[in-house]
Amino acid sequence: MNSTTFVMAIFNRKNWHFEWVVLVIALIITAVVALHIKESIDRHLEKEFKLGCEEIRAMISKRLNDYARILLGGAALFAASENVTRKKWKIFTQYQRIEKELPGIQGIGFSPLILHTELARHLQQVRREGFPAYKVRPEGKRSVYAPVVYLEPLTDRNLRAFGYDVLSEPVRRLAMERARDSGMAILTSKVILVQEIGADIQAGILMYVPIYRKEMPLNSIEERRAAIYGWVSAPYRMNDLIEGILSYYNIEKKREISIEIFDGEQVVAANLLYSWLPLPKKQANRLGHTVFTTALPIEFNGHRWTIRFEQTKAWVLAVEYEKVWFVVLGSTLITLLLFALVRALRNTHNEARRIANRLTSDLLKSELRWQFALEGPGDGLWDWNIETERVFFSKQWKKMLGYNENEIGDALEEWGKRIHADDRKKYYEVIHQHFQGETPFYSLECRMICKEGSIIWVLARGKVIEWSPEKKPLRMISVHTNISERKEGEFVVRELMEKSQRNDKLESLGVLAGGIAHDFNNLLSGIFGYIEIASSICDTHSEHNGRSIQEHLKKALGLFERAKKLTGQFLTFAKGGQPNKTTGCLSPLLKDCADFVLAGSNVSYRFHIAEDLWLCDFDEDQMNQAFSNIILNAKQFMPQGGHLVITAKNIALPLGEQVQISFADEGPGIAHHLLSRVFDPFYTTKKAGHGLGLAIAYSIVKKHNGEITVESNQGRGTTFHIFLPVSNVLE
Repeated sequence: MNSTTFVMAIFNRKNWHFEWVVLVIALIITAVVALHIKESIDRHLEKEFKLGCEEIRAMISKRLNDYARILLGGAALFAASENVTRKKWKIFTQYQRIEKELPGIQGIGFSPLILHTELARHLQQVRREGFPAYKVRPEGKRSVYAPVVYLEPLTDRNLRAFGYDVLSEPVRRLAMERARDSGMAILTSKVILVQEIGADIQAGILMYVPIYRKEMPLNSIEERRAAIYGWVSAPYRMNDLIEGILSYYNIEKKREISIEIFDGEQVVAANLLYSWLPLPKKQANRLGHTVFTTALPIEFNGHRWTIRFEQTKAWVLAVEYEKVWFVVLGSTLITLLLFALVRALRNTHNEARRIANRLTSDLLKSELRWQFALEGPGDGLWDWNIETERVFFSKQWKKMLGYNENEIGDALEEWGKRIHADDRKKYYEVIHQHFQGETPFYSLECRMICKEGSIIWVLARGKVIEWSPEKKPLRMISVHTNISERKEGEFVVRELMEKSQRNDKLESLGVLAGGIAHDFNNLLSGIFGYIEIASSICDTHSEHNGRSIQEHLKKALGLFERAKKLTGQFLTFAKGGQPNKTTGCLSPLLKDCADFVLAGSNVSYRFHIAEDLWLCDFDEDQMNQAFSNIILNAKQFMPQGGHLVITAKNIALPLGEQVQISFADEGPGIAHHLLSRVFDPFYTTKKAGHGLGLAIAYSIVKKHNGEITVESNQGRGTTFHIFLPVSNVLE
């Protein structure tokens, strides 16, 4: 009993369990496929989440470095000036465009280091500058002070920081001492800024850059401590700082990524610097939404922040999971239809076969679509860092050659040694041409060696995506596409074409032999007739008959001459021998042929020949015959007169440099369906002639490793093109 008979037997037994088994299995498959798609979406979302987190971290790190460069510029102002006055400091800060370009920064300040013995003089100096109520806060006797003397813009909140001794507070003091000892920009730990006025209090930080006295050594910590003059500082309110960074770089919040920044490595409430929570965690947990979470560090000159990111998936349920619901609902519908069809199959065997075939076809198409969607096109990618000579090879690139993920490293030689030896030089050459800017991208077909030693053909395409200012390539991305099947198909097609060409040649030889036999039969019949007439006339022995004998014998000799010429043409076409080539210019030969063939005719002609026409290797006698046959053909098709244009120019083709000779007449033209036969031997549309002229020209050009083509428009004329390779001999 075969499988079909068995299935039909099940239907005939009215076994109602069978269709229910089919229904359950189909629903299980639907659930598995839907779960797989959901997991794929989750992986994609998590990848996007991590990329977004990295982007935010990079933006914050970049902004901190930008702030550090501004403060270093302030320190440089003191180093380059004899005296930095309050007015100069204001001008310096105004050029920084703080409010527009640096959102989040409260101001840029300067705090000089003042010994206790210098405090009174310092107070008098500042009060003389227009601040009679100025004093150093908090009051009290200390060995050294570092009051905020310059702070721009000196308005609103910043007025509260004017005169504040930043060395009096331990957290600020620690950061200032680290900046003094290291010579770098240093961040404080979490503080409450003096600028806070009671409403909307935010966590704050400050950045300090040291200023040293001029012309003092700074090689060691002790020397830097002895040379310290003061500090340039910038206070930041963390909410304003981070919101400004995110808005400046247009970071999207619509993805519902919550951001929490903690001072140090410990993620505790006491260290919280900034928090943005689009959806409260309790609410997210209550709704049952899973959360992506990651923590990334930011290092800034020895000071670490920890950024914790979380993302709820509520925002993607309506859009991203639409695909899952589509599969579930669609597959369920198909399952129910299948269930109904299986029940219907029990009614009749013929209906069962028809529906079973249709379902099998639908399932096969669905399987192929899913397989294509999940496996992708299968191209392999490699990313070359030209400066470091390191290469990233994609998983598919390695798989294409039969390797696992960890079996190929990131050295450039991993690529080079797997190129087939016969293709390696060509591959390097096209890449070198691309590096030199000769091509916008490179593309070639080459062979690659697989792990087990087999060979595959790939289409290699690549492009430099990053250049140095000196126009040197820095990074290139390339893609390999497996074209082995296409190459195998091309090989089969090429074999079939060669076989077809051999058959065509045999057919042409048959036509040639038949034509020659026919023409020679006509010639010999004529010769025989004339000789027979001459023989019969000889019997009369009269003078008149003698002249008639001579006339008929001359006609016989004429036919012999025609037979001799036909034999010569046949030998040129069929055998001819190899051309006796010499190197020279085709221009004189073209002019001689045209002058000779068209002499005394009513066909006018002109030349368009390049003055720097390249040299060719050719047999002068054979090329004379080829050119003359084409010109004669044009003359014969313009019996009432016309114009012939002969052109010769240099061209560069993919196969190499060549000289192109064109003959354009104003004859009646050739029908499109006859163009493919114009070079066939013994084929002619003229009443006179043997049809060998163009066939001989074709044979001569081919023996010179050239090509001859024809194009024609009926009523507008015909143009023949001859392409001959350029000589390797220098002029």
